[in-house]
Amino acid sequence: MRNTLSMLVLLVLVSSCSTFQNPQPIDGIRLDSFPSDWQGKYACSAEDSCDIGYYLVTKNTLEFGVEEDIQTTKANYFLENGKHMVKRYVNDLGTIGSIEKHYELTNFEFRNDSIFGTYINRVLHQLGKNLHLIKSGQVYVLNFGNDSGWFPILIYPLNNEIRMYSIKQKYMDKLKLNDQKQIVENLTVHDINHFFAHQSKYLNIGSKKELFSSNGKTLQLFEVEK
Repeated sequence: MRNTLSMLVLLVLVSSCSTFQNPQPIDGIRLDSFPSDWQGKYACSAEDSCDIGYYLVTKNTLEFGVEEDIQTTKANYFLENGKHMVKRYVNDLGTIGSIEKHYELTNFEFRNDSIFGTYINRVLHQLGKNLHLIKSGQVYVLNFGNDSGWFPILIYPLNNEIRMYSIKQKYMDKLKLNDQKQIVENLTVHDINHFFAHQSKYLNIGSKKELFSSNGKTLQLFEVEK
């Protein structure tokens, strides 16, 4: 899950690489679309020097994007449909070894045989494929991953806020694992709601980052406690 989890680290949610064998909770209601009032683009305010990029939520996709620096050989540069592109070799979700990926440059310059610049690293997740949204009573669980493992992010919508939490690692460490180090002990709707009733015990509720949308919603990302 390196690519997915590396993006989530940038979004200050993830404390480990512990994953579940199945999307959680096992007895929740699986949804095929995001609630309409969640949809939109979320980014830091103009006054905030936040470096965690943006979220773009559509009916059935969730995209992360963050600007990253790059320094590579000029041989990795190319033009595609009039756009300045660069290729990189990365470890992606569910793959063995590295694969070639292409990114659009936002700013760059050539220096001898090298290229220096920035690009937008976008990661797209689609409901029903590498993303599952499961309703658990009045709250939700967003599961990232695939058959290699699923990482749950707990979501609590409150008025105009969408609060996102990860589960504390010390609780995850108590759950049963298989030979692939996946957690095989499933959570239930009751468990999820119990976590929210006792947040300080089960959820990471460190300092928060806020992203704002033109639809009036605020996305609150709670950091792993230090």
